Amino acid sequence: MAKNNVYHYIVEGDCEQHALSYLKKEHIESGKVLVLNPLQKEISKMMIRNFKENTIAILIFDTDTEDGTGKLEKNIEILKKAKNVKDIVIIPQVENFEDELIRASSIKKIEEFTNSKTQKDFKRDFLANKNLSNLFQKNKFDIKKFWIGVPRGLYKSLKNEAIKIKRIR
Repeated sequence: MAKNNVYHYIVEGDCEQHALSYLKKEHIESGKVLVLNPLQKEISKMMIRNFKENTIAILIFDTDTEDGTGKLEKNIEILKKAKNVKDIVIIPQVENFEDELIRASSIKKIEEFTNSKTQKDFKRDFLANKNLSNLFQKNKFDIKKFWIGVPRGLYKSLKNEAIKIKRIR
């Protein structure tokens, strides 16, 4: 994408926000991150007012929920009407963040990514990790396999547009 674009990530939760702190350094376009689940909460006009000119809004959310796309569609409409938003990129995580990490790395279970005792401990351990670069490298993370899934069920009509923000060499 063009050099004058500004990227603004709107992500479902803290794990996505933490992962983006690493991913933005090497794998995806750099930008600001806002934690707001676009399937559950409406993006306010006040939030959009803080976007710079030529903003690319990237919506990242899990598809393992029964929330449906009603709120998402409303958020897309709000962003489309904003004069400072140049484009909207949709990234449905199939099924969720943990599944995306498993698909894009050498692990079979999410606990292996952080050497956590249980699946429940993974989020705590992931968020506590201060050296994500080491963690991602140790687990042979491959950005080409991350965010490539095709959503099913309620979300099957959504196209995964992650390729628009990936820096693939």
